[in-house]
Amino acid sequence: MAFLLLPKESPCAISTSMSLFHRYLNKTDQTISSFARKAEISQNYLSELASGKKLPSYKTAYKIFRASGGEIPMSYWAERADMDDKVSHGATFKSSEPTEQNNA
Repeated sequence: MAFLLLPKESPCAISTSMSLFHRYLNKTDQTISSFARKAEISQNYLSELASGKKLPSYKTAYKIFRASGGEIPMSYWAERADMDDKVSHGATFKSSEPTEQNNA
């Protein structure tokens, strides 16, 4: 199941996303651009993920996991989604799995 946070700004999302992802880039002396190429993700999309504006799909989270050598676990994004939901209360998540509402 993949979740996507539809645009709903949250200060918590931005500070959380900057911690692990940006620490990894600094530690490995990479730019967002170089990491995006390595992960096979567009630079603009990765910038939105890094700033906390969006959450990745399962497939994209896996690409980030692989490109980081496992240092940015897939669970990192799920934890952010949980935190964003608790902070913003108005966040809307979209699942790729069908629901009763989607089938109506």
